[in-house]
Amino acid sequence: MKNVKYLLQILFLPVSVVVNLHSVYGQPASLHFEHISLESGLSQSSARCMLQDRFGFLWIGTQDGLNRYDGYEFKVFKYDAVDSNSLTGNFITYLFEDHEGLLWIGTVGGVTVYNPNSTIFTRYFPDPKNSHALQGKAITGICEGADGTIWIAAYLGGLSRFDKKLGTFTTYANDPNNPKSISSNIITDIVKDKDGNIWVGTFGSGLNKFSPVSGSSERYVNDPHNAHSISSNIITCMMFDDENTLLIGAQNGLNILNPKTKTFTHYKNDPKNIYSISSETIVKRIFPYH
Repeated sequence: MKNVKYLLQILFLPVSVVVNLHSVYGQPASLHFEHISLESGLSQSSARCMLQDRFGFLWIGTQDGLNRYDGYEFKVFKYDAVDSNSLTGNFITYLFEDHEGLLWIGTVGGVTVYNPNSTIFTRYFPDPKNSHALQGKAITGICEGADGTIWIAAYLGGLSRFDKKLGTFTTYANDPNNPKSISSNIITDIVKDKDGNIWVGTFGSGLNKFSPVSGSSERYVNDPHNAHSISSNIITCMMFDDENTLLIGAQNGLNILNPKTKTFTHYKNDPKNIYSISSETIVKRIFPYH
């Protein structure tokens, strides 16, 4: 396999991959970008997500198929209605590798799990008539709990816990009569903290701190009368940095949560300040380089 270091996730192709990187935070000798396009074998020109697995393969999810890149060529995987060893859909929305090395592939049609050892795909389609099945089609987030439990978020489908032994799902949905339920089933992103809590971002209903132990949520919503509340109820993306600080991308800027005071610091664009954030709409997670 070609020795390539991947640093940047650049959406809406052509994809660019940084190679021959000598320094990340200091002064690099020079950055060389290798452009990956349809002519290179990519299945489609709009990349939605990327992941580099433990073997060094770069997986690129597009609007028309999943691509595995080894530094030289692509292998393309697509949905096939008559082939159970294929994807749940061609529009790839999320990629996640668990501690066992399984690749979880979110699509607009459900979830597919790829085992690199057996090269077998296992598909999970949503079924609203089955309470133990996935409840939403478009997957917006996947993460792994401290005990190895896989959590999956779906747009309009709530938050689901996957039982690997039984192959079934338990879904935690919004209950208008229960203020400790998640605030909305329209989930945009999920992340796990060091204590095992699942943070759930929603479209229009703020942020939730979900406890897998109790099955209840603590809600954080914008209060126009409180300058230290979250800046917007439309959450676009989230991540924890190396110091376990939660950074939240919202429709109107970046929020940083103080877990002790449960207050938020806002970073917004200021046209008069060249050092302010350049745009208030943060649309994609920035991930640390390893």
